[in-house]
Amino acid sequence: MIKIEELKYIVELFRINNINFWVDSGTLLGLYRDGKIMDHDEDIDISMWSEEENKLRNIIITLKDMGYKLRILNYNNYNFKYKFIPSHSKNSLIIDVNIFIRNKELSLCPQPVHKNGFFIKLFLKPYLLIFRSFFKMVRFESFPNNWFFHMYTWTIPTDFFSALSMLPYTDIPTPAKVEDYLEFRYGNWEIQQKNWSFVKDDVSLKHTDIKEIVKNIKP
Repeated sequence: MIKIEELKYIVELFRINNINFWVDSGTLLGLYRDGKIMDHDEDIDISMWSEEENKLRNIIITLKDMGYKLRILNYNNYNFKYKFIPSHSKNSLIIDVNIFIRNKELSLCPQPVHKNGFFIKLFLKPYLLIFRSFFKMVRFESFPNNWFFHMYTWTIPTDFFSALSMLPYTDIPTPAKVEDYLEFRYGNWEIQQKNWSFVKDDVSLKHTDIKEIVKNIKP
């Protein structure tokens, strides 16, 4: 499948299974700004609330039958990302499903970011090849993942996700305040930023563990 047709198929699969979700991050940016998935994108970014996770699990078999392998990213018993990795076609994209939790006015989702350092760089690539091949559940609170990765957190005002709308001329759901959301995430989102960095430039990515953020939120 070409990229946009693949996305439409996934959208329809989620819809017929009553899964509430929205396209997010680079997928949202490309679709809204350029009318397509960006050429360099290797994944389809989808987000949903943690309450939808059981519905998502109900379609795992369907996606496996379509040729996707599943890897679940977990932190302290919280499944924060489902990665559906295509094995049926080199042209297909990874489907990244981010699971957000609502904590008062904030929506939170952990994001692992690899650490820097000589030994990290030396061993990270072979380690990734190993765990990508053999581990279906990746736990980031324990060794060796906690040696290789920082645990940062997407921290996004819940208001951005409280209402959804459809991308013009499609049935693809997006945050209703899509331009405000893109400005929050990317700044001047209308102009492609060649050197934009997820770690350095994404305003929503707090370089703080989700446990610390939750602890410091006032009751």
